[in-house]
Amino acid sequence: MKNYETLKNLPKQSLEPRQFLRHCFGIAELSPKELLEEETDSQYRRKCITVLCAVFDLQRPTVRK
Repeated sequence: MKNYETLKNLPKQSLEPRQFLRHCFGIAELSPKELLEEETDSQYRRKCITVLCAVFDLQRPTVRK
């Protein structure tokens, strides 16, 4: 249900991929410094790949490329 709420609350205008992922992770409202910390976390790329695989129904190797 949490995923549904996240998608339901996305802005109505189009988003860049990075903005979309920020909304998915609930970090869109952080300061630039806090965003940098989140996005440079060692597990952030893995989490992004997981979300994109689920949203687009793709395999991990496809998203990695």
